[in-house]
Amino acid sequence: MIRREDLANEIAAYDKVKGELALQAEECARQGMYMAALACLFILVELTLKEGLNQISGNFAMAIREARKTDLISKEEFKLLEELRLFRNGLFHENHYSRFATDGKLLYQYSEDDTKELAYHQFAGPCLRLVLDITMPKKQQKLTENKE
Repeated sequence: MIRREDLANEIAAYDKVKGELALQAEECARQGMYMAALACLFILVELTLKEGLNQISGNFAMAIREARKTDLISKEEFKLLEELRLFRNGLFHENHYSRFATDGKLLYQYSEDDTKELAYHQFAGPCLRLVLDITMPKKQQKLTENKE
């Protein structure tokens, strides 16, 4: 399995702004600052989608739908990003949404640090891989599937 830090470094080698966000997310996670790590991850993914679509307007939900419609992302990535978006909305707009996240079996309070940590570990790897795939053509990527 490719380490998240390696994905972040590869993004940084190709795109300074996205790389900084990816590296900051990982550094915040290492320090246990999962709210900050998630914020960096949310911004990184939305920025990447909008750049990949060549658009600057619209919200995250619109960018996800358009990315799927144009085949910028796969069905699996669409599902992942929808889960990420719903978690983000609950976390940052908790006055308007349920105060709990669920995996279908358990409820997790957004206010708990453990919930943020679990969410970061769930979303970070796949999101960093998605950012790398959109940002840099596969033939230029140094990381290979053999390392996984």
